[in-house]
Amino acid sequence: MLKIFVIAVLISCIVSTNLVSSQPQHPSGCLNIRRAHQAFCPNELLTPESPFESTQGAPGKRGAKGEKGDQGARGPRGIADREWITDVVREEVRTGLKSCTDALSEANERIKQLEEREGLCPVKYDGKCFWMEVRYERTRVEEAGPICAARGGKPAAIYSESHLDMITRYMRSLITPNTDDWINAWLGLTYRSQSQSVHLSNGTAAPYVKWYTRGGFPRADSCCSIVLLVRNFVDQSNQNMWNADPSYKTRGVVCEK
Repeated sequence: MLKIFVIAVLISCIVSTNLVSSQPQHPSGCLNIRRAHQAFCPNELLTPESPFESTQGAPGKRGAKGEKGDQGARGPRGIADREWITDVVREEVRTGLKSCTDALSEANERIKQLEEREGLCPVKYDGKCFWMEVRYERTRVEEAGPICAARGGKPAAIYSESHLDMITRYMRSLITPNTDDWINAWLGLTYRSQSQSVHLSNGTAAPYVKWYTRGGFPRADSCCSIVLLVRNFVDQSNQNMWNADPSYKTRGVVCEK
């Protein structure tokens, strides 16, 4: 009986609804009837012509993540800002050079401090460092250059009378019983017998020369190399510069850098 009653009410609702309007309006009563029909008659479906509204329930759970898609096509090549790149590179180079210059300056200052502390720069003149490499086994003139170069220097020149005084005082302090009462060393000067002139290693005229006059120097029969001889006492006349053949051997070389 209940089934017949539900169907009868359903038909009545459909007929009355179509008579009221061409656009179906579904009173809540009809919706309740449809819900009741679904509850009591789950195996029977209403016909498609039945214009009942339906409601949407809550969304379900999110599904599993899909597989990653294929990589898209590569975009067009951009246009480089050459002026900006140039400015950046120039600034990086400038900063790098400044850093290198600062590091070099710091290193030079450190070397200077170490030389002063260790006594490696005993004579300073006009911004240069002068020292003597002593070789008691005696040194040939061709060995003088490499000996000085080992410490970044070269055989020294004499630049003035005051400079010579500084060098001779320093060399005098190196005289020991092993050297008797004198010491001598090669200089970075050469003598030209034809012009009777003394020159620096670069060929320019030497700014200052003080000969060992008691020995008759410079001698015409001697060659081109210059030796500085220093004795125990300042007032001794048999000292200062004299020219010698390359075969001569000294007790070292005075270097500068």
